[in-house]
Amino acid sequence: MFALKIAIGPFFKVKKLRNPKLHSTFEQGRSSTTRLRTPVSTPSTFERVVKEVEASKIAVVDFIMRVFFNCVFVIAWRYIVQMAYALVGPGNDASVALLSTFHNVVQNAPTIDGVIDKLLENKLITSGRSVFVHLPPSLEDRLSFVHALQKAGFTNIEGISPISLNVTSTLMGVHLSMGDGKEVFVLRTDDSCFKIDVILRCDNRWKIVEEGLEFNQVKVRYPLVRDLVVSRRFRTKSAVHEAFLETVSGNINVHFSHNDYPDMAKLYVLNQTNGTPMNAFLSSDPLPLILSSFKASEVLPYCGIVLTVKFGEESRPLSLTHRVPPFTLTDSFDIGTAKTVEIHGNLYKANKPAILLKTFTFEGDVHRTVVLTVDVDKTLLPQIKLTTVDTDVVAKEAENRRVEKEEKQREAASLANLFDKLKSLSQRKIAVIEDGNHVCLYSGTKMEVVIDEADSPNLAVAALLEVAPPESVACVYVTGFKDDLFSNRESTVKELQAAGYTNIESVEELRMDLFSNVSNLTLNCAIGEPVFVGSPFHFPLDEFRVTVLLKRDKGYQVVNTDLDLPIAISHYPSVRNVVISKETPDSERAEIVKLLPGRKLHNYRDIDFNYSEDFLQKRINEDAFNGNDILPFCYCDVVIGFGDNSKVIHLADKTLPFTTEKEVDVGDASEVTVTATSRVGRIYRRLKTLKFKNKALRKVYVTVHVDKLLLPKVTIRTASTYKPPQLESDSPPKTVLTSTPANCASTDLTSSSSKRLPQPEAKITVTAKDGTVEESATATDKSASRDAADVTDRLGTNLQKELLELNLDPPPTTILTFTSDNRVLIEADETYTGDTEVLAYVRLQSGKVPKVGRQAFDALKKHPCSVFYDIPRLLATDFDPDRPDPSWGFKTTRDADGKVLVHGGDGITTFPIVLFGSVVMGTLKYIKQHLKSEV
Repeated sequence: MFALKIAIGPFFKVKKLRNPKLHSTFEQGRSSTTRLRTPVSTPSTFERVVKEVEASKIAVVDFIMRVFFNCVFVIAWRYIVQMAYALVGPGNDASVALLSTFHNVVQNAPTIDGVIDKLLENKLITSGRSVFVHLPPSLEDRLSFVHALQKAGFTNIEGISPISLNVTSTLMGVHLSMGDGKEVFVLRTDDSCFKIDVILRCDNRWKIVEEGLEFNQVKVRYPLVRDLVVSRRFRTKSAVHEAFLETVSGNINVHFSHNDYPDMAKLYVLNQTNGTPMNAFLSSDPLPLILSSFKASEVLPYCGIVLTVKFGEESRPLSLTHRVPPFTLTDSFDIGTAKTVEIHGNLYKANKPAILLKTFTFEGDVHRTVVLTVDVDKTLLPQIKLTTVDTDVVAKEAENRRVEKEEKQREAASLANLFDKLKSLSQRKIAVIEDGNHVCLYSGTKMEVVIDEADSPNLAVAALLEVAPPESVACVYVTGFKDDLFSNRESTVKELQAAGYTNIESVEELRMDLFSNVSNLTLNCAIGEPVFVGSPFHFPLDEFRVTVLLKRDKGYQVVNTDLDLPIAISHYPSVRNVVISKETPDSERAEIVKLLPGRKLHNYRDIDFNYSEDFLQKRINEDAFNGNDILPFCYCDVVIGFGDNSKVIHLADKTLPFTTEKEVDVGDASEVTVTATSRVGRIYRRLKTLKFKNKALRKVYVTVHVDKLLLPKVTIRTASTYKPPQLESDSPPKTVLTSTPANCASTDLTSSSSKRLPQPEAKITVTAKDGTVEESATATDKSASRDAADVTDRLGTNLQKELLELNLDPPPTTILTFTSDNRVLIEADETYTGDTEVLAYVRLQSGKVPKVGRQAFDALKKHPCSVFYDIPRLLATDFDPDRPDPSWGFKTTRDADGKVLVHGGDGITTFPIVLFGSVVMGTLKYIKQHLKSEV
């Protein structure tokens, strides 16, 4: 109102306004007229009014301009203030950036709360604005800092990883011209232990792959990397640092950075906010140039946290270091009947114990499967959620049945229209029943839903019968039943057979998945050649699984499923083709290429909702498969149980239809049960039980027949009864060890550059009691005996006499066969209950007992220099130690006597016969634990 009065006031007071100058002139004119009596022209009243109005207009325009510029200034100031950012850390320091210029708020505050109080007192920062946190070195302090900021009302919080800043600082000023997927070593400048971080070029930036490794470790794990980046300040620290650089520079390119900018955290904030101080452009400040170098050397955010999931007596690790935040990671865990799940966390390779992050509790003794969801946002801290996806709660099942029953009438009404529509179909038809309640009918290129979510297989088959009688249906495929083993499939098949459908085939969903993966690829495989098909889910590489296919005349046979990639490679080293998802991240793809050098990678599309369309459509149209079909298989095993023992018959690697029979010594067990189990080992179904009236020692025949219905039919019959064997002191049971090409992936145990004749089969018999043995008269065995004796003299290793002598009679009851793909095959009598094969890997450490088998194999990835394998090749008479396998983590030479020496880490030196003896003794120990008779 005040402004309005000022603007329009002159118009209401125009008659009262006088111009002093005009008035003075007028009065002077009057007086001069009077004196001189000469006429003078005076301004009229109208002219005076016009001049007053013009002056008033100027005043109004001036006022409006002042108001306008004041408003612009207020709006601009508010916008500038909105661009203010706070930087907290390192330590209890805080500063505010306005117009990309930093102003200190507090330094060395006593507590975190003191830092936050100072921030809130600052006029430029409110709880809604951005806060960058230079994260502390411990996980507990990081959580405390971020939670305190969130409690104070700050919502836009972004964490700054110290290791990302350190690596970026070292990279600045170094020109590394390399494309995506290339790896580089970065030497830490603030560590006297010479720790090295491994980074990967990714989208014109850098991703941290591993941190805090020793130089010897990175050279073994990343043998192809040839670049090391070091800060120039590292060289001048001490003579020790200079000597270290001279050591590594012999086989690697060393690059020195020249970055001396102290405030890397502030550079990070300016880079994230696209800001540059205004005075940097008005002076000689080199900051714009430094920011440009920062962008070229920027390291992506890094979480660096490893979680541990604990339930019952078990604990499972879950690493968050492989992905770039923000990201979401999910994993499922079968926790059994555990009532508590604890999530612990720690920084990768931290010296402090892990801290408890979250605890979840359950009520009732119920078997559960839970899904853990971890969200890592820009705070670089995990947000953890746990949901239950699978329980045995009877009340929940009853509620589901009640709801389904209420919907039955509505479904029946909608089915009437579908039945009328599908009755007119007269072409060749194929029906698909999924999970016993969802029915589809395929005709040509059309697909019609017959019924969805039927209450039972009986109603589903009745709906199919209404629209497609048996004579009009060429085949009925029964699919689904992920959480069931045979029961629903069996009831569905029986309903179809009762309705008159004769051509029925059950299909495992895995078969359709694999068909979708490989049917459109050109692999050019020879008959019997293996192919790896990777899992479609994008886990870290240590959780990557493969299915192994073997090429046959009419397609591919599934021989193994859910194998770890390293185990699959050790069992099938001749694989040439690997099929993975086209959505596999570049970092994981690079790791797969590194593990499978020389193999060809093929991409398949991720399976979508209609993944079964290709599989079914080709069968409807009777198209040619061109040898790319997936042959039918039964995705389960049969377990024969008797007393406390059991035997397993594997079915997944057999081509349907088949009949297999196994003779089993059940001893004096009162009953024999045959149970089917899924390959994941979580679902069971008892198939047959045979009880005996009289107690006796007996053997039984178990026969399993599987046809295209995938419903194993089992028969059990008594083969014979027998009396307890009388042990004779002069003929104890024996054990034979062989090294033979049988069951081996390749018979050539020498280096790839040489050809040799097959070696004679070497057998060693070990007695159980007196330890007396005789030596075979073969040259190979005599040489081995001399090597063993020499090892005993040199290393003080007291090998058993069983390895130094041979006795080939009487016939053995336990046979060990060494294969060229690092396995030991075990053939034992009926009392043996262990595995039929073990891994032939040995780990040697100074002052420690050798580790054999699975323990040694598991250590191969992290400690390749201490794990030894390919023992048959090392024992070959024509093995050339100067031409070892490049993938070995150990080295081979000859001593002064021309004998082969094997060198590992920590100064370990041994002979191949010692490695052979370690595997033999470890295997014998394992057999004794699972064998009722003596070895």
